[in-house]
Amino acid sequence: MIEIGKNCRINGAYIHAKNNIKIGDNCVMASGVNIIDTNGHELLSLNRTVGEDAAKPIVIGNNVWIGINAVVLKGTMIGDNSVVAAGSVVKGSFPPCSLIQGNPAKVVSVLQMDEK
Repeated sequence: MIEIGKNCRINGAYIHAKNNIKIGDNCVMASGVNIIDTNGHELLSLNRTVGEDAAKPIVIGNNVWIGINAVVLKGTMIGDNSVVAAGSVVKGSFPPCSLIQGNPAKVVSVLQMDEK
């Protein structure tokens, strides 16, 4: 199931849900973003064309901006008001107001949100 909140802008993103991907309200995703809740095959296999791994949910909070060509992998949770830098490969849990960057992605800064 793919659940997309209100007032989101998704510009040429690829969203592959075997089980569950939830995107909050007011999110923005640039082109080339990939959000994938499964590898599509088993990690330990003598024949990559047979079998598949278990999907893990992805939760993207409210007011999250995901930059061009970023990849969000299975089991990821991104907190509200966070930004994912372009080209980042994101896996794991990230608190609200995080600037997330790199491969593997990590929190590089805490965003000071200004109420406007």
